[in-house]
Amino acid sequence: MVFRGYVYRNLADHWPAWACVLGQAVLCTGWGLLIGAARSPDRLVLFLTFAIALGMFRALTGNLWTSVGFHLGCQVTTQLVGGSWITPPAGETLRIDDEALLQIVAFWLVPTVLTPPAIAAVAVVRRARERVP
Repeated sequence: MVFRGYVYRNLADHWPAWACVLGQAVLCTGWGLLIGAARSPDRLVLFLTFAIALGMFRALTGNLWTSVGFHLGCQVTTQLVGGSWITPPAGETLRIDDEALLQIVAFWLVPTVLTPPAIAAVAVVRRARERVP
């Protein structure tokens, strides 16, 4: 809420949307680095691209809660799929042969790379429909 809410809103008073998205993403990534949550290069890339995606949602929808909801959904998914605390019911198992590939696809590729273009397409269609009398 700090980066997509307060920071984005204040940047939007002076800069175009694309600069606000990049600015809040860089600040968010810097914060992750500062607190030790993004210590490795792959985590820095994850933080930066995820922050850009969240910023795009904020810019495209004009609503902070889109970013909050998307972030919550990704966190819940990460905890459910990646959490070692899940015990499958008797007789059922979840088999993952390549956990690193699952993490790349489920926690980075889909939410960060594929979802923003889908949201952008929906926003473009919605705006086009609003212009038609």
